[in-house]
Amino acid sequence: MKTDKAIHRLYSDLAHKLRRITPPRKLYWIDRRRNNAHCIFCGGSPTNLEHIWPAWSHEYLPRDIRSWYAVHAIERLNRSDIHVDKRGGDPHDRQVNAVDERCNNGWMREKIEDPATDVLTRLFTGANNPTRITEDEQRLIASWIALRTMVAEYDHYSPHITHHMQRKRLWKTQTISRENWRVWIGNYEGREAGALWIQHSFLILPDAVSARRKTRTANYANGQTLTYVIGKLLIHIMYCPDPVLLKIWKFPALVSGKFVCIWPTTGLSIMWPLPALTDDEAHFASSAFRQFILGTAMKRRTPDDVAKALQIS
Repeated sequence: MKTDKAIHRLYSDLAHKLRRITPPRKLYWIDRRRNNAHCIFCGGSPTNLEHIWPAWSHEYLPRDIRSWYAVHAIERLNRSDIHVDKRGGDPHDRQVNAVDERCNNGWMREKIEDPATDVLTRLFTGANNPTRITEDEQRLIASWIALRTMVAEYDHYSPHITHHMQRKRLWKTQTISRENWRVWIGNYEGREAGALWIQHSFLILPDAVSARRKTRTANYANGQTLTYVIGKLLIHIMYCPDPVLLKIWKFPALVSGKFVCIWPTTGLSIMWPLPALTDDEAHFASSAFRQFILGTAMKRRTPDDVAKALQIS
């Protein structure tokens, strides 16, 4: 999600350069209308509209956005395809048709949304409200973030990434897998919060599975990183099918001291706020894992060895 001012500075030059390399084309595995007949969690119907950002959080979001850009890219080792879409209205009012009323007004509200509201509100206000985040609160925040992430995947341009068993787990237990999820938070003091909704989706397959595929083109994604800001809280999540990769990857030293991983929980309470993140640091952190996996792929020398998909929205 990008405001007019931020998109010009951050992505316009890139989009024009890439268009000269390869013309835009329809992103067929992303660009499809969402009309879900069944709830993405329980399978019930009919579904109703659910805010990606809940209404109570709008107090902490920019409210002066009248139009915005979504930049989408399919990126491979030898080329990138770019599509820039300008949309009207406030992006924070986006709703998706993904859950039924029983889930929306049941466990989603009673077991995740309402219990997490107090601690999230404290974090949204940042340095103005120093606080301590307990281990139970870390679990609540992580579950709330995962819930919002899963719902956001059913926006118009977002690929479906989270495995259905992960959604079922959240529905049944209100927790997410320790093997496949990481959630970090940071104290954001930048000025471009409206430009920070950055998603990188990717496909990671075992060598044996990859060898059986008839094409190296990624026609779906099974992992993602997502970075966004609400108030003074910067959220960075990673969902990855490879638990070993999650264990070995760490933030670069430039920003590692300004993030704390709350899922899996630390086992200790956290003093908040952390040292402040600037806009440059936030954007650097949002792309750190992408750079890591692209660098790993390039070391294999053969462009067709690894096929990945990247979406920036």
